Amino acid sequence: MEQAGFRKGRGTNEHIFTLRNILEQCSEWQRTIYINFIDFEKAFDSVHRDSLWKILRQYGVPQKLVNIIALFYKDFSCNLKNSNKTFPVKSGVRQGCVMSSLLFSITIDWVLKNAIKQQAPRGIRWTPFEMLEDLDFADDIALVSHKYEHIQEKSTILHSTAKTVGLKTNTGKTKIMTNSEIQQPVMLEN
Repeated sequence: MEQAGFRKGRGTNEHIFTLRNILEQCSEWQRTIYINFIDFEKAFDSVHRDSLWKILRQYGVPQKLVNIIALFYKDFSCNLKNSNKTFPVKSGVRQGCVMSSLLFSITIDWVLKNAIKQQAPRGIRWTPFEMLEDLDFADDIALVSHKYEHIQEKSTILHSTAKTVGLKTNTGKTKIMTNSEIQQPVMLEN
């Protein structure tokens, strides 16, 4: 798992280089590669806050600090531009808040770790001791595998795990790339 979003000195260029390297090596070794680029709909706006508070506790954040962060989100509302109407905002992380990128990164990390824990390693051999399962930049995920069945399984499990915290896969923007013919499209649900 390799998150490059919201990290100083890291960006999309490193992941583009890594993906290009993977594609070149697979071509050279005549290995099939499947990459599923996952996009989540309105990811920052969708995170269930109750799930976020539980995840923070699982990551060892003291309850007192979780309570303070939750208080910051309690009774949060927005105004419509050029209108006096306000509406409550009950999900998601606050746009523009300095904590939001960290809170969202922790949520995505939890989703990926829990999705990957549910299965045997299904990625590609990256080093003699390490499998590369995915490359991540904020809410953009690239799942990698040498087998279609594995990319299907990984995609389905990631989709269902993400749903538990309010993240919905954007099927219109989620795309699969391969150096071989795809037998069938990746299905996220029955």
